[in-house]
Amino acid sequence: LNIFLAKIYVKFWFRAPVAAIAPRNDLQLLQLLSSYPNRDIAADTSRKIAGHLWYLSEDLILLSLFDAEVDNATKRAILKASVEREGEKYPPKRVHIDMASVQQKRLVDFVSKSSRKLFAALGLPDGFLGEEPESWNSRDDFQAAEAIVKTLVVTNDHAERGVAFVQDAAQSGRFRREKQLQYALQVIEQSQANFPDAKKSTLLKKL
Repeated sequence: LNIFLAKIYVKFWFRAPVAAIAPRNDLQLLQLLSSYPNRDIAADTSRKIAGHLWYLSEDLILLSLFDAEVDNATKRAILKASVEREGEKYPPKRVHIDMASVQQKRLVDFVSKSSRKLFAALGLPDGFLGEEPESWNSRDDFQAAEAIVKTLVVTNDHAERGVAFVQDAAQSGRFRREKQLQYALQVIEQSQANFPDAKKSTLLKKL
């Protein structure tokens, strides 16, 4: 177990909070686990990790466009898939991957037309998507979007609940139009900013 922690787990644990690399981080971890020599540890850990694959979902996979370690050829393939590939009508909240085929999986395999909704949901500038990835770093719109992505909190508790909330809301039928859902999210965001905790003193300050 100590060997596993030192050689595998620690590296991925410390990289996990970075939103831009979360998709690649999850996929690489699963691929390493699938070939880990201690099959008992590999089976148990991969089963656990497989229950938390939010960032490989078609909703969040485009975060990898801001990953400096994803090469430009892969980013071009991701962009192409995001305008050509049809996704599921009701995609699952988290991706399910067959460990027998995980070694053949690539980031682009998780992309669909729905993936671009991430930019609208986060209010990210998207003009750079029409340009070659080699030019992105020099563009103001990419830098602005990247700055927002760097502020995202990636933890199981907060991020998973947030993603689940948005997906449930979008599929519930309560919001007839995308603008209604976006408005509701803005109201929630403003409320959280005004009342960051449940203390009575915080409430009294706002009255």
